[in-house]
Amino acid sequence: MRVMPRTGSKSKTIVAVFVTAIILLTGISVSAQGMTAGSRSAIPGLKLNQVLNFHFEPQFARFVSDDPDLVLWGNLEGLKILKLSTGDILSEALPGVAITALRVNPIADYSALAATQDGNLYRVNFQDENLKVTEISFWAGNDRDVIRNLAFHPVNQNIVLAGTSKVMVLSEDSGETWDTSHPIEIPWSIPSPIVMVCPDPNVPETLLISGIENQRYRMNWKTREFSELPEVAVVHGFEVDRTGESFVLIGKHARVLNFNYLALRGVDMVRHPVESNVFFIAGIGKSLLRVRFDKSNYKIDYLNQRIFLTFSVDVHPSSPDNIIFTTTSGVHLSTDGGSTWSRSSR
Repeated sequence: MRVMPRTGSKSKTIVAVFVTAIILLTGISVSAQGMTAGSRSAIPGLKLNQVLNFHFEPQFARFVSDDPDLVLWGNLEGLKILKLSTGDILSEALPGVAITALRVNPIADYSALAATQDGNLYRVNFQDENLKVTEISFWAGNDRDVIRNLAFHPVNQNIVLAGTSKVMVLSEDSGETWDTSHPIEIPWSIPSPIVMVCPDPNVPETLLISGIENQRYRMNWKTREFSELPEVAVVHGFEVDRTGESFVLIGKHARVLNFNYLALRGVDMVRHPVESNVFFIAGIGKSLLRVRFDKSNYKIDYLNQRIFLTFSVDVHPSSPDNIIFTTTSGVHLSTDGGSTWSRSSR
């Protein structure tokens, strides 16, 4: 979806410009997760068409096999298997259907879950360079909504969460069955949309959940019990204070990372498969980030400062020097641990 088409009627262009002006002047944050009130975002050098593309064209890329040259890529045009070394598309599925969430199943080879803009959820299989998608029965009745978050439990990977802006639902059989008639009740102090869900990689038994008006919680996967996060521990993605700073909380000791640039989307975070104190984070302004913790401090490396509208990041589990992240321009690859980058998608 593009708000400002390059060609079209004059009236449509005027409407698009008018809507954009309202967004920029009032501080309304329009993202793939819906419209939420937030403070103004000052991103140096950001042009209007970049803002529009950024909000409405999320992309996701995940390693899907033992071969680090093959990636499952989802965007506005559907799902694809991308060969990184050549940029060739080996297989396609769901043509013309926007992908809103994408996660690879950690315990099932060549398998993933994909959500789409029309509210459907699919199991995705890739074998012999062919994509196959099977719709999963998710919604009961007519209460269909767009799934924005998918997360596998980091230890018991039969457990998977699917979240919309309104509800969260758990499956205990890797996403085969869902009971949307009994969603997880979030104890909002005031009614709020679910803006972001992020598994805490340092505390595998918990999820981080954020809403509007400074509402943020930690939820235990097993007991579904909630606890409020400290006032300082603002989970990135739902509201930015008026200084233009954003924060990400990692770990049980509530260590907080502070960044001066922001992207108006939830964070995508992955732990290094070998160095357990190293994380890669997409979705926080300026560039892909590598964060390295020691006992009392942390170090942040900006891995590609030329591009700062990032959506997803993944590290190949058996070839950790291979890192991919997505932007509005497609999939970017590093084969040397983040020192150099090339664009792999056409």
